[in-house]
Amino acid sequence: DANLPATGGATVVYMQDDAWSNVSNDHLKMWTVTPSWTSSPNSGTVSAATEFAIDPFIGVFDNGSFANLQQPGRGRKVNIDALQATIMNQAQFRKFATHNSAVFNFVVDTDAGSGEIAGVRWFEFRQNGDNQPWSKYQEGTYVAQDNRHAWNASLAMDAQGNIGMGYSSMSSQSSSSRTYVSSYFTGQTAGAPLNAMDGQEQLISNGNNKIPGTRYGDYSKIDVDPSDGASFWYITEYLRGSRGGVIGKFQIQSNTGPDEEAPTTPNNLAVTDITENSATLNWSASTDNVGVTGYNVFLDGILVDSTVNTSYDFSGLSTDTQYMAAVQAFDAAGNTSGSAMISFTTL
Repeated sequence: DANLPATGGATVVYMQDDAWSNVSNDHLKMWTVTPSWTSSPNSGTVSAATEFAIDPFIGVFDNGSFANLQQPGRGRKVNIDALQATIMNQAQFRKFATHNSAVFNFVVDTDAGSGEIAGVRWFEFRQNGDNQPWSKYQEGTYVAQDNRHAWNASLAMDAQGNIGMGYSSMSSQSSSSRTYVSSYFTGQTAGAPLNAMDGQEQLISNGNNKIPGTRYGDYSKIDVDPSDGASFWYITEYLRGSRGGVIGKFQIQSNTGPDEEAPTTPNNLAVTDITENSATLNWSASTDNVGVTGYNVFLDGILVDSTVNTSYDFSGLSTDTQYMAAVQAFDAAGNTSGSAMISFTTL
């Protein structure tokens, strides 16, 4: 938003795990870097580290290897990188009238036993003004629903002080259902109790197959749209047909009352792949002030299914028959959009 801090005070933050050699307790460290752009080479300075006590955590996966989280599905077992020992994508800064905030995270193992369930240890640090000392304001550990892994996260804060967090998630060996590597988001509303994400988990898009190798996490970043100071844009990677990036846009609603705003009506409806007994309905994604949860699909006025995708395959249709298809979006609060409709005729 162009509201930058004063010159100086560049801060570097890193985690310290008591499972590492010569580290006696879990903590964070910060250094202040003062570069010199005009003086002689090597004249910049780096301060002594400031240590911050934090809650204990388990940060080591598989003795530090890159093959950690077993992906679901049949066939060859493929473990992918948990991205351990890394402050994730980056520590994001926000300047307010009364203070400055920085939010960041790293992955932890939330299963204290022999298994592994990745979770997100996240932080907000604050300072009273530019170039003032930092202090820990809040700290939490986010665990996904149904014992799924949550990792590869990225956090930012909007102009109202709401925190948005995008992350990758997939089912673990303790989950009750199969979820391939997928993109999700959650958040903390301004004024909510500290140390927890009070926003409901929301799906951006489901993957539909395994990442083919251990390498993962090249693309994961969240930013706040400067045009409104409220919209979070989050990109990560998954495999849906082919490996690629997936972008989600969402907002985190402040605690000012119940969500009564409906999603926008889906548009750009089209029916493709029409046969004698099947057809595919496609549409463009709706938007919502908090987040779209899914879509209701109707055929001839009857609700046939709900989906999180922006397409739906009809089957069991009659030959040479005209149908009226419709779709409406809904959010977590139960608000529904208007219905978009299109007719088609089977072959």
